[in-house]
Amino acid sequence: MAEEGYSEFENRYFTADQAAEIALLSKRQISEWHKRGFFIPDLSFQDNYPQNRIYSFKNVVGLKIIFKLKAEFKVHFEELKKASRWLRERELNYWADQSIYVIKKQIHFETSGSIENTDGQMAFIDLVDAISDVANKIRQIGERQEEDYGVITRNKFVMGNESVFSKTRIPVRVVIGFLEAGADIDAILSQYPVLRPKDIEAARDQLSYSQK
Repeated sequence: MAEEGYSEFENRYFTADQAAEIALLSKRQISEWHKRGFFIPDLSFQDNYPQNRIYSFKNVVGLKIIFKLKAEFKVHFEELKKASRWLRERELNYWADQSIYVIKKQIHFETSGSIENTDGQMAFIDLVDAISDVANKIRQIGERQEEDYGVITRNKFVMGNESVFSKTRIPVRVVIGFLEAGADIDAILSQYPVLRPKDIEAARDQLSYSQK
């Protein structure tokens, strides 16, 4: 598998809400799977609050695959558990030449192209395609929209809970440092093209508030 297709996400983690959005699952479904011990994320704390469940990129791909097996191929729960266990026990780079075949609602894990369709009742999921689909969905969700400009957020799993500009990993303190040094908006935007004038104004407002 060409790792450049997903390597940017290997060290990224996602909240339960984000994982549900990316995998096209309902928040209720992802929570129920966790309660039943059917799909446990890489980071899960003592209670079942969504904010205490953190999903790796691999976890999100797994959720996407399990949901497709359930929704499209009508695979029963016991077979889904088998798929969940198989996905959890293997790393992404192992999936390069693997596919999940569904024959009469039974799951088989084989090298791509190794099973012949003899009765017209076979379907399969290419795992490389599943990884690519999730990576593209994350990129799409991560794109900044007009409503994200000028918004400052904090998340304990993003830059150590430091204040950042929405849908970026750029600390607000960095822009404040530029402002304190006398840099103008154009100079700051040249350093951080993903930012917009509204972001700089939001940082300026925070600086003004801290000086009161």
